[in-house]
Amino acid sequence: MKPANTILISALAGFLVSPALAAVRVQNTATGKTLGIAQGGQVLVKFSASAGADCLKAHGGIPGAAVLGKMESTGWTQIALPPAVSIEQAMAAYAGDAGHVLEVQPNYIYHPIGTVPNDPMAPCPVPFDSSKPTCQYWLEQVDAYGGWSFETGASSRTTVAILDTGIETTHPDLAANLHAANRMYNAVTQTTGAAAAADILGHGTGVAGMAAAVGNNAVGIAGMNWSAKILPVQIFHNGTGGSDCAVGDVCANDADIVRGIEYVVSVATANVSEFGRTVINMSLGCKPGSDAIECPASCSSALQTAITVALNNNIPVVAASGNADPENNYFLAVQCPAKLLNVVAVGATSSGGTIASFSGRGPELDVVAPGDIVLTTKLGGGYSAQRGTSFASPLVAGLVSLLMSAKPDVSTATIVYTLRNSAEDLGSAGFDTTYGWGEVDAFSALRLLTRGSLAALTGKPEAYPNPFHNGGSNSLTIRIPPAFQGNNLNVQFYTMAGELVDTQRSLSWDGRNEAGQRVASGVYIYTVRTDKGFLKGRVAVIH
Repeated sequence: MKPANTILISALAGFLVSPALAAVRVQNTATGKTLGIAQGGQVLVKFSASAGADCLKAHGGIPGAAVLGKMESTGWTQIALPPAVSIEQAMAAYAGDAGHVLEVQPNYIYHPIGTVPNDPMAPCPVPFDSSKPTCQYWLEQVDAYGGWSFETGASSRTTVAILDTGIETTHPDLAANLHAANRMYNAVTQTTGAAAAADILGHGTGVAGMAAAVGNNAVGIAGMNWSAKILPVQIFHNGTGGSDCAVGDVCANDADIVRGIEYVVSVATANVSEFGRTVINMSLGCKPGSDAIECPASCSSALQTAITVALNNNIPVVAASGNADPENNYFLAVQCPAKLLNVVAVGATSSGGTIASFSGRGPELDVVAPGDIVLTTKLGGGYSAQRGTSFASPLVAGLVSLLMSAKPDVSTATIVYTLRNSAEDLGSAGFDTTYGWGEVDAFSALRLLTRGSLAALTGKPEAYPNPFHNGGSNSLTIRIPPAFQGNNLNVQFYTMAGELVDTQRSLSWDGRNEAGQRVASGVYIYTVRTDKGFLKGRVAVIH
């Protein structure tokens, strides 16, 4: 045992450290920056050949350390530390024994990331033709896969109330998530039942699929929340002409919308064990091409009052910013009810992450989400591509329900804060009237809510595409921050069990192992080493 290291540990033995088995935040003692979350009381050490078989007794300088296991194929040893020694102290001690220790690091904790449902239309082929969608491109665009590693909606019950044209209650990708028929409501006729909430247009069925189509059921698509309960609230009716909307059209009025909101508040607050936390989605506004009379600049006071009642009962309200004629800049403004106070106003982006030409924009806008040619549920039990902020809004409502499932006591104010501060900033830096605070990011939102910070994401590597479709000439690309770009690049891929799969000297991978065979579907860990540092990440592989 080296005397210098023994003195170091003795001098630091009185420091307060975390319990040996608890996960701890490890810091760089020189810079104070967080390295990551690791298994408490452990480090991983790569000893040199000169260290000998009984390396702990001869080297390392940490009395009481013990071998928990050796990873023979990689040369790493898992070391248990005595309670009085922190991970940072152990790393310093082992690093000081350069003659016998090649590398030392914390035993980082990783959780499954890139959770992939088995719904056949969820993953997209490569290359992807956005003009002919047969898959859910938006899952990757908003990092739903990463978000689902935190929450799929199963932790706590939530409800997404869809105030719309009704819902096809027999749709195979919606039926299992619907509330019982006696909860379904028609605000126009003020009646309950499946027939009362039947979809008169198809719009509501598509909206519901974006928010909460049943996930991981090997059928069709996956909604943002796999298991949120869907509450159909019919607020539209068929036009009769005259003072009503035109025959052949459908419309809603303030009274019916207010009745719909009141019903949601009443039934949800009276049946909390059945409903859990509830969020309201309203995908409605003016028709494209409307004039100033049909699409007024001010909104209904009655509607604002109803929304305030919902908010006072901790029920968030999400609404589409509106579809507009891009040739008429005035009608690109955010419409009612999205522009009402404290409503989460949602605009639409395309598959490339740019603003959709029809998306309503303005100072009331909060966030944007994919809504241009998105695959969702349709009447008749099938699926179709839809366009409009109508379909971006329920995606965000579904994300809100995921946040509430992960943390049932979260306030509406915290939900809005989380959406805004976790969004991917697009357009001008910070808030702008085109993208609001940016495009929603499910992974970042759930991480921010559950862990309180996104600081640990600074400098993270990114694998693209993720999930990676392993076939043909496809290749995976890993992007690393500039601060880590250097010489002696070494990239390695491991199974979740720690088995080495492949080693590369570049930031691309063809999905094959060292024997040249394509790896199986699953989640893989990759490590990136340069002379500037060490990074880890995960990637989901799909066939």
